[in-house]
Amino acid sequence: VCVASGRPAATIRRYASQLGLGPIPAVCFNGACAMLLDGDDPANDVVWHVEHLSRDVVAQVLDVAEALDLPVQYCLPDKSVTAPVNAKQSALMDQFDALVGPEGHSERVPSLRPEAGSDAWPFPPPLKLIIITGSQSAADDVAVKARETLPPTTCHVIAAEVHTEFLMPGVDKSSGLRAAGAALGIDLAQAVAFGDANNDVEMLEACGLSYAMPNGRQRALEAADRVCRRDNASDGVASELADLLVEGAFGAAAAAPAAVEV
Repeated sequence: VCVASGRPAATIRRYASQLGLGPIPAVCFNGACAMLLDGDDPANDVVWHVEHLSRDVVAQVLDVAEALDLPVQYCLPDKSVTAPVNAKQSALMDQFDALVGPEGHSERVPSLRPEAGSDAWPFPPPLKLIIITGSQSAADDVAVKARETLPPTTCHVIAAEVHTEFLMPGVDKSSGLRAAGAALGIDLAQAVAFGDANNDVEMLEACGLSYAMPNGRQRALEAADRVCRRDNASDGVASELADLLVEGAFGAAAAAPAAVEV
């Protein structure tokens, strides 16, 4: 099993622990990091691959957010930081923190940019940036606006549930899975993927067999080979995996992972 998520490692660690399988392959930050994730002790993590945003892209994303009066989450490997400048932005960050859970809360800092007259950035390059929008429709609108100045050759823009994400070109869950597969000696043709959102599209297209949740976003439904008969609330992934095992779909290669979106 490989957990493929847009979330940072800290917020999916509890899922790895609940699986009870020991360290598991994980794709975090929507593909910007591939690693062997220990559910109980971060000291045992093994990082296979990371992709950082360039400083030029960071500056451009911050410009977009400033023009739209929206806050930004700056995602580092071990924490996230944010610098809301007014009550509206603080409220949006509080809403987002409540959504992602305590492990994903952002540290409030004075600024994400260099000080005036300085070229020294206050933090290392992030794995990704997130503009917090507060709604899915607003996230779609921000993605359209951002792509006017950040084309696909410059930045990978993803409209999500209540936010819009920014990664380097070519970075997505499928690229992260390929890095994990390379470390494990597994080709994506051997993997079964499950997803429901826009950030799952590349993964669903790349794996040998893919399922979309019946209540997923339209792009995910179109990208998948099949649609699960049940949704997440009804154990849709587990149901399809049980049937695949009965059918002998995994055969002798039982170690081939199922990539599950979180």
